[in-house]
Amino acid sequence: MAKYNETVKTIVRAIIAHNGESDKYSIHELLEDVNFAICNDFNVEYLGREYRIIENDYIESIMKDELSSDTYLLGCFNSWFLSEIMNIPYEAIEKIQNVDCYDALGIIISNNDEMMDELVSSYISADGAGHHFGVYDGSENDCGEYTVFCIN
Repeated sequence: MAKYNETVKTIVRAIIAHNGESDKYSIHELLEDVNFAICNDFNVEYLGREYRIIENDYIESIMKDELSSDTYLLGCFNSWFLSEIMNIPYEAIEKIQNVDCYDALGIIISNNDEMMDELVSSYISADGAGHHFGVYDGSENDCGEYTVFCIN
């Protein structure tokens, strides 16, 4: 049987704990999958669920890249939240959102690195990274150097 480093074992324990089910064969297969795939951002499947595992040092930059490529979504954040990021009155943001111009707000934010950095930092601070990456249930399981997110 192959030896696995502690990081791989910790990630596997988090996935098993989240899933709530396990069997000896599936655990061995999961260990192999994680050991083979481990990098700064990867996915594995376990008993019908898919998990995304991201190295903690990369979470903010990956989230920034993903959010900046979806200007509509960027413009959909709460007006008070965007007001703090963009430094404009929330009433102005609400007027823009009320005429379905979410993309316009998102374009402004995505083209300003300072705004994007503050948005991502504030987003993670308010909701955690699981709200963005853990689309199945919003969960995030810290595994030391990595965080595990359930995506389906």
